[in-house]
Amino acid sequence: MNKIDILQLLGEKLKTYKNGKICTTAFNYALENYSEIYIPKGVYYIDKPLVIRSDTTIVADKEAEIILVKGTKTLLLKNQSVIDGSDLKIAVDAPKDYNITVCGGVWGEENTERLGYGASGCFDENDTFKGVSTCFLFSGVKNLTLKDIVFRQTAGFACQIGRISDFLIENIRFEKCFADGLHVNG
Repeated sequence: MNKIDILQLLGEKLKTYKNGKICTTAFNYALENYSEIYIPKGVYYIDKPLVIRSDTTIVADKEAEIILVKGTKTLLLKNQSVIDGSDLKIAVDAPKDYNITVCGGVWGEENTERLGYGASGCFDENDTFKGVSTCFLFSGVKNLTLKDIVFRQTAGFACQIGRISDFLIENIRFEKCFADGLHVNG
């Protein structure tokens, strides 16, 4: 298996933010190039969406905090093959992702209130997928596992899920979240 400890990708040139660093580029590089990513204890700030592909496992230490910085309009984590189904029915043979696992860690936002659709948790900066307002978005995944995760201070849904089959979600906790925890096929 192709593994990486995220600390191996974090260089000295990262922008400092509060008690950590903006790590978006390193995280997305890891997600593009490795099938297993380990996130050790620490605080990691993210300022753009992280995109997880098929056959990828993220394992985070229970004291690893992956936090979307305040003022970021987009969501924190999404799978690669998301398709907008708000206006048209999605074809049965539409692209999907397979075998995605996120285990452990604190995943959250710096928000202190519900911000609403179009203001936070958007699919992209232009809010092109109406109805998306979430920290995690999984759409079109077969074999999804989410376990031992803490969601913290999410302004929208903690996790929005659709077009999923063969999934396991267990031992999830929500701390000071401002909308649905798990929002399935909504």
